[in-house]
Amino acid sequence: MAGKRTDSGRGAWWRQVLVLLVVTSGAVLAWVSVRRRPRREPSVRVWSELPTPLIPSTVPEPITAIAPEPVAVPEPAVAAVPTPITEPPLGPAPALPGPYPGSVLPLPDGSAPSADYVIKGNSASMLGHSASSPYFGRTRAEVWFRTEQDAIAAGFRPWTRKK
Repeated sequence: MAGKRTDSGRGAWWRQVLVLLVVTSGAVLAWVSVRRRPRREPSVRVWSELPTPLIPSTVPEPITAIAPEPVAVPEPAVAAVPTPITEPPLGPAPALPGPYPGSVLPLPDGSAPSADYVIKGNSASMLGHSASSPYFGRTRAEVWFRTEQDAIAAGFRPWTRKK
């Protein structure tokens, strides 16, 4: 049995090749990463490397403007008389008709378009609130009516206290 290998010698040369490959590839990767690093610039600049100033060293001559020749404008044959601007008289805006018969839309702030409209109409509940209703102050008017009869004719019911 002098020429035969034993089990302990089997594969030993593969391990050596594998270790050699790992060490070599690690060294190559380390060398490549060092070569790819950007070089640092010196932290102190030399006077000759400083950028040049933006202000010129010589002062230019001031520029003198040349005045244009005056142009003669012909006088109009008839002098135009300015028309006075008259503003329309300020007053209450006309009430816009609402979606229900006899109703009008509220002003942008939710108030009545005039003092003639005293019933607030809520379209969601179809209730009409007069000044005697406890909900009159907090109800947002979607439409306004002149009388309770106008609101009833449009399909709104008057607010009544529940029993």
